[in-house]
Amino acid sequence: MWKGIFIYFCVQVIIFLIILMIAKRKDKRLQDNHGTEVPNGYLFTGEIYFDPITREKYEVYYNEMNGKRFHKKC
Repeated sequence: MWKGIFIYFCVQVIIFLIILMIAKRKDKRLQDNHGTEVPNGYLFTGEIYFDPITREKYEVYYNEMNGKRFHKKC
């Protein structure tokens, strides 16, 4: 009986780790490497924020044609 409970919890931990790996791969925020030059077609939204992890200041620009956002490092 204890062996079955142990196997059940091990399977749960493995499933949780697989979900974490998939989430890390699918997270688009980790792949956004925005620079300091704003591409053509982007308009300043007036948003300015500080990234709490890197302690860098960003300005947000918006493209009305495709709905994408660009985060410019200040």
